[in-house]
Amino acid sequence: MTLAHWPDTVDDIIGGDQAVILATVTPARGVVLTPVTNFGARDRDGGTVTVNSSVGGWKKLQRIKREAKVALAFHARDHGYSDRPEYVLVQGTASLSAPLGDYPETLGADSGADGFPMVIPVSVIGDDQDGILLDPPPGILPDGGRRAGLTAHSFTKYVQGQHQRVHTGWLENGPEVRYAPHTELAYRTPPSRLVYRLGVGAAMRVAHRRARRAGHDILR
Repeated sequence: MTLAHWPDTVDDIIGGDQAVILATVTPARGVVLTPVTNFGARDRDGGTVTVNSSVGGWKKLQRIKREAKVALAFHARDHGYSDRPEYVLVQGTASLSAPLGDYPETLGADSGADGFPMVIPVSVIGDDQDGILLDPPPGILPDGGRRAGLTAHSFTKYVQGQHQRVHTGWLENGPEVRYAPHTELAYRTPPSRLVYRLGVGAAMRVAHRRARRAGHDILR
């Protein structure tokens, strides 16, 4: 795969966004969208970007281990270090490292039918009995139906206060763009450093123990 060497305008966003969306592929070729923390660590010459995720989120890491084709959507400047307006989508092959202790422009080959997840920003414009009505950027979403993920999230400074909603479901692009969610994961944390550390620490320890009991050593 040809490595992407992005310009300064894109690098300003990749290095400045605080939270990004990670898109991973399911065995049924659907896509799950999950917010992750941006390290701001990247190698423009090597064409690599590093993000952070807890080992407690083992299902997400297991999907990467099974299918390394992923995407990162740099979609929000909230509490970040860049004021540029562009939306940046990075697609590539992911690798997992050992745990640590302490509107679209295509660069490179065009994508969408090569097995890598495709992520686009959308607005919710309503709903009906069949699902959620969406307004995507024009000319990007192919006609027809497909499995897709939908995520909405907000966060405060240092991502301590969070409100996340993550769906998997079916996306139909016809006369209207409609998303029918099949699963939902949602949670909210207050903007408190103490509550954030206690809550996330406890949740990740429980999730990590469950992963081990289920026989999933995702870093081995």
